[in-house]
Amino acid sequence: MFDKRFLPMANLRNRTLDSCSKPLGLWATLVGFGVLFALISVVNHHLFRTSALDLGMMNHALHSFSEFQSNTYTLGLRASAEKPFMGTHFSPIMFLYVPIYWILGNSSLLWIQIGVILLGGVAMHRIARSQSNDSNAIWSVIHFLTIWGIYSALEFDFHNNVVGAMLVPWLWVFLSEQRKIPATLVMVMILACQENMGLWMVFVITGFLMHEKRLFKARSFRFEWPLVAFSALYFFLALTWFMPTIAGELHSSQLSRYSHWGDGLLEIAGNLLAHPVDALEQLFTSDHRNAPAKMEFHVMMLVAGGWACLRHPHFLWMLIPIYAQKMLSNAPEFWGVGRQYSIEFVPIIALAAMTVANTWPRSFRILYPLLCLVTFGSTILKTKHRKDYFKRENVDFFYAPHYKTNLKVDLIQEVLDDIPADIPLSVSSSLSPHLANRECIRMFPLVKDTEMIVLLTKAGHEWPLSRDEFEHEVQRLRASKDHVVLTDESDILVLQVLPKP
Repeated sequence: MFDKRFLPMANLRNRTLDSCSKPLGLWATLVGFGVLFALISVVNHHLFRTSALDLGMMNHALHSFSEFQSNTYTLGLRASAEKPFMGTHFSPIMFLYVPIYWILGNSSLLWIQIGVILLGGVAMHRIARSQSNDSNAIWSVIHFLTIWGIYSALEFDFHNNVVGAMLVPWLWVFLSEQRKIPATLVMVMILACQENMGLWMVFVITGFLMHEKRLFKARSFRFEWPLVAFSALYFFLALTWFMPTIAGELHSSQLSRYSHWGDGLLEIAGNLLAHPVDALEQLFTSDHRNAPAKMEFHVMMLVAGGWACLRHPHFLWMLIPIYAQKMLSNAPEFWGVGRQYSIEFVPIIALAAMTVANTWPRSFRILYPLLCLVTFGSTILKTKHRKDYFKRENVDFFYAPHYKTNLKVDLIQEVLDDIPADIPLSVSSSLSPHLANRECIRMFPLVKDTEMIVLLTKAGHEWPLSRDEFEHEVQRLRASKDHVVLTDESDILVLQVLPKP
């Protein structure tokens, strides 16, 4: 007969095993996805698939900050585009990356990006555990890490809006726990990522208050509403004062993507409010040939869990500025599912799906794994076929050419290692992230005030020139008496620019 004296001990052992298994499952999930993310991002960098815009310019800025100097953006296609880095994107968070740059060098930003994505998964697990004690917590992490926006961002270099978006779950954690100091610190870090984060945080925090059903409760005016006011003020000042002052321009250059809506932030906002039907139509339509990418995005949004935002509209409220930023732009590359322009949707979709799961916890023991399967399936499908600016070999981790290149990588790296770090260069776009450790680096064909030209000569690395234009320029340089060929291998060409008499 079973001795009941041992029952409490048995229950304690079961709870201990259960509590141990959950962190183990979380760590296994994070390690698995971390390896997968590195196979996309770090492999691209190693095979020279990262580019001047944006990893090159980010590495260039980070190098300057690591030497306690200001940075001037010199990788533009025109010399007239030169301006202080903070005038292109107001991202003070870059200063926090400096210690990692001292250790990891030109790949540091890619590892930072992977790390913050995984930390976002940790926050999702913490939120889910605080709301439910069942196995749905680990599925919430898997769902978060399988949404397409993460893979599209990893495909295309490094961007600070990825960091900001991945901090949103942590903001949610600390707001939920009413931990004011950590919440404020996370909020400041999000705002420091990029100038547009201030406007987004207005909607995120008010959406959180809707979720908690205390939008206009007295205690919300003691903490959350001051955060909202601070975020709105920060956004306004960043775009109308900080960036224009730093860049020496009347308006932030980022607003040029919305110039068809007006001149300046206030006029753009006024026209959007005055013509809401036109704005709504532009969420779905355009006269541009890339217009189908808009509908492709909406389908991906719904399949990945966006339907949960319809069930709980306060999550849709949080995405209003992101929809506007994305779909009302005159830049077609913003519209589709590619690059970093979908990353802000990831935490909101995941939080919305988690909320639905917590409403029906028993049903979601089956539905959550199914949602993860569908989400990851749609993500994998879009790594193979997309309607936007797309290179399959940059993102499809099941595609053999992703791990191959026609470049002699080891030879190229040996040549790059011998290039002095204290001279200005003009380089191929895909070389700039590897050679940004200097005061001045320019993107070929701009050669103003440079002392050396370093080019990848294989097809596929000629941007921003066409192939014919690139070959014509290379022939001209080889024949010029103003240049001396230092290295002329099958993949890489290095020329010394002779000083003018």
